[in-house]
Amino acid sequence: MRWRLVRNKGVRLTEQLAEQIRYAIATGQIKPGERLPTGRELAKELGIHANTVFAAYRLLAEEGFISLRQGSGVYVTDFSHNRLRQTALASLERVLNAVLQPVRLGLMSSEELLHLVAERLNSLKEGTPSLKVAFVECNFEQMETCCQQLEQALGVRVEPILLDEAKQDRGKLRAFDLIVTTFFHFRGVKALTAKGQKVVPTLSTPSRKVLETMASLPRKTRLGVICRDKVSLPTVVQQVHQLSGIEPMLAAWLGDRKGVRRVLTQCDAVVFMPPCRSRVLALAPKGKTLIEFEHEIDQSSLEEVWRVFESVKNL
Repeated sequence: MRWRLVRNKGVRLTEQLAEQIRYAIATGQIKPGERLPTGRELAKELGIHANTVFAAYRLLAEEGFISLRQGSGVYVTDFSHNRLRQTALASLERVLNAVLQPVRLGLMSSEELLHLVAERLNSLKEGTPSLKVAFVECNFEQMETCCQQLEQALGVRVEPILLDEAKQDRGKLRAFDLIVTTFFHFRGVKALTAKGQKVVPTLSTPSRKVLETMASLPRKTRLGVICRDKVSLPTVVQQVHQLSGIEPMLAAWLGDRKGVRRVLTQCDAVVFMPPCRSRVLALAPKGKTLIEFEHEIDQSSLEEVWRVFESVKNL
């Protein structure tokens, strides 16, 4: 499994991680008896402090979702439905306290809140189907990260579709209720959709952490780039050059194994795309400066997508 934490979400990283693991266990994505990464392994993968992971693991262990076996590791327990229900009720209590806050502050009446809750419950009873949402982009690596963001914001699965695939099959996008893309591809994607289909353009940028790390690199850094596919490599190299002010010395894609090793051994710092993480971490010499080149949809774009999603859902 791959977890994604959002530092500006307003929810502590410990709680975000625990909730994602809890959901994966409850939905069967992680099976009873399966071993989870150690706290240090997961902390390194996510780029967070190990204490954050340990705190999430302790919380899940107290709830009965996992067991911490000394000298062996972290394992998913064979939890019962009743235990899961008790945990869900405890989580609901915390959520309700937040939901009631607007009423306490006088920003909403209790009647308005009850009406809103009743509407949502009715939609569940009626079995309202989830909207079909797609994200269209030319760069698969950027698309993967953005889809995860959209799924967290909307609460539905978001289908990743390469722009070239949509062009080859002009009817491919017409099965979706909502299509999200970048401003750069908006006109091209709009031309492939049916009349009346909702297409929302978004702004996608490297994460703040990536920008800060790249900006702090010394000017004489021997910089390398590793990308998953050969087609995306020139674009990624150009972006890295523009954002860091340093021209990459070497670049390679995952299919070029010798090239990847050369980048990792000869460069002082290596920028790599998210799908390359496992290969890079396995081959990188100890102490090598590694920068995961994650892209994110900015917050204002996410809010606009959510607004359009809600309007389409209520049609």
